[in-house]
Amino acid sequence: MEITDIAAIIWISAVLNVALGAFVYSASKKRSSTYFLIAVLTHAVWVTIIGFYISVRSIDTATLLVRTAYFAGMLVAGTYSYFFLTYPDNKRTYTIFRVVYPIVIVIFGYLIFATDLVISRSYYIGGIAYWGWSSGPFWYVFPFLFFSIFLSGFAILLYNGIRSLDRNVRQSSLLVFWGVTVLITIPTVMNVILPQFGIFTFIWLGPILNMGWIGFIAYAIVKHEALDVRLIATRAFGYAVAVVGVGMLTIGINILTTFLTEYYPDFPGWFMPIISAFIIVTAAYGVWLKIREGDVLKYEFITVATHKFRTPLTHIKWAAENLHNAVTPVERETQLKYIENANAKLVELTNILVNISDTDNNDFQKTEEKSDIAEFAADIISSLTQQLALKHIVLKQELVPGLRVMCNPPRVRFVMQTFLENAVNYTPDGGSVTVSVRRSGTDVIYAVRDSGIGIARNELALLFTKFYRGHHARLADTEGLGIGLYISKQIIESSRGRISAESDGEGKGSTFSFSLPIVAS
Repeated sequence: MEITDIAAIIWISAVLNVALGAFVYSASKKRSSTYFLIAVLTHAVWVTIIGFYISVRSIDTATLLVRTAYFAGMLVAGTYSYFFLTYPDNKRTYTIFRVVYPIVIVIFGYLIFATDLVISRSYYIGGIAYWGWSSGPFWYVFPFLFFSIFLSGFAILLYNGIRSLDRNVRQSSLLVFWGVTVLITIPTVMNVILPQFGIFTFIWLGPILNMGWIGFIAYAIVKHEALDVRLIATRAFGYAVAVVGVGMLTIGINILTTFLTEYYPDFPGWFMPIISAFIIVTAAYGVWLKIREGDVLKYEFITVATHKFRTPLTHIKWAAENLHNAVTPVERETQLKYIENANAKLVELTNILVNISDTDNNDFQKTEEKSDIAEFAADIISSLTQQLALKHIVLKQELVPGLRVMCNPPRVRFVMQTFLENAVNYTPDGGSVTVSVRRSGTDVIYAVRDSGIGIARNELALLFTKFYRGHHARLADTEGLGIGLYISKQIIESSRGRISAESDGEGKGSTFSFSLPIVAS
């Protein structure tokens, strides 16, 4: 047996897949995570067999290995199918699958090992694959059973996802469905379809590319959060490009290794596989960092949100205690006012949190109506008069009346108020804020310019992402959640508009604006 560089890379991919499965299982002990680990282990066995198959130099051994690989492939189809049946948290027991699948495996095992009806014998073809094989008269049994078993679970995953009333379950199921659909196509063609037509050249590449869809499933399980379905296809495509890129890079390294060992006999053959392993591990580490980043954001959000809820609840508790001890009507009125203000804060916070998920829906577009943006601006300015006076902020108004847009009034008002409140919060005492509503071509532009703390250039691109807050903003206002601008972006873009932020740098103020298409009065 001659251990080739490609065989070593294939085995490394098997180890990485098992590591992913173990990581997912340790992070989530759900039923589906257990079946994912079993599926990954089964897949690792199949990958290991492929590595040995292209390394052995005995026809009899190669024949035995290819038959074993076929049998392992059928186990892979079954274990992943059962994972699809249970993901993300399906408690249903599919008795027919549990009964029929073992029977199919036993019959197929007999056909593959005890007869020549499916696989006849291996033969030499050279190249990286080294071996091909002759199929028997029942060659079609394997692709038929493989796709029937795998796609049955896959179809039920889609069916359960579409029918689920739980938005999180629905989007998680669709994430896995579309991600796997995109990423599994190429390796399936290489390992299942092409060999049926006598094309064995690429059987070694499939196990490497399989890391793409397995890694994607691992990512989906660990995240398991409400994702925007519109982004699923884009993310899956981007992930596919990355995986194919790593695969192509691996091929290039292998070709370079062949060239170097042929023309430079003293060149160490182990060097390039180490480089390939380093690239794969680096890519896996990048995926892990992305997952960890999401977990850190969620942790920070929960921490801040808990603090935000605790403050008004504490005020209500104190005011209620003081209310019991109040003697005069003035004292009782004062404590009731504290309770009302704290309750208003709780309602405001709850509405913001609800908006995080609501802005992913398009239902609010059904309640759009013609609205005068200048009127909204005037009302919002009036509601913030006290805050402006307390900080001695000079407010300039440049409002052109009569400019109407088609929008959902409460949501657009939320965006406008967010802009102005941020300007007031982040502008020092004695500063200035300018609110303008004007026409630009076929759009109405609402803008809030302040002389406040400003924004670093490297932070501008991140302002409208969920839970993000700039460094100076965190120092100036520790109560912020980093959600308002994210929600604002979703609202404006869903209303066919554009949103932007500008700043010349820290300490130089900032301008937040959005534009919406103007409509006839």
